[in-house]
Amino acid sequence: MKLRHPSERSYGPFILVEVEDGKRGRLWSFQFDGQERSEFDRFQNASKIRCHPQFDNVLRQLDDLANRSGFREQGFKHERYLDNVTGYPRVTFSDPKEYLKLRLYCMRFSLRALVLGPGCIKEGRGDAESYPGCESAIQRTHYAYRILKQAIREGLISIRELERGTLTTRRFGE
Repeated sequence: MKLRHPSERSYGPFILVEVEDGKRGRLWSFQFDGQERSEFDRFQNASKIRCHPQFDNVLRQLDDLANRSGFREQGFKHERYLDNVTGYPRVTFSDPKEYLKLRLYCMRFSLRALVLGPGCIKEGRGDAESYPGCESAIQRTHYAYRILKQAIREGLISIRELERGTLTTRRFGE
């Protein structure tokens, strides 16, 4: 299955929702119109995700990043096909038989600003694009990234506002 270019689909307007204001960084997520929860809330409330053995570890690591080290580039898996959309965490399992890989897709804007998107479970080896749930998560995250990147280019928001939580505009993609 080949990943369709995310620009082929519009997911509509969305708002940015602050998830956590840590000592070293600020976590955000995005919520599309018509959805009751942000993409990160949907990720962490999905029963299949919550049952995954790495779930608690991923949440703990995100909290550590926000409060202790910031969002350093080396902590994120770079997807080779989509701009600044990254998979988190960059994990290698100690058990080579462990094929389930929990992925949370996000946008790293700086050491102090990370926007969380949806996630998935890769149920085998190979590229995430081979798994329909992952493909959709990547595409939704990339769509939001393109809109936010354009807003930054046009001066509607700044990375500093993402870092400080001082956004005056939180609705995008209209």
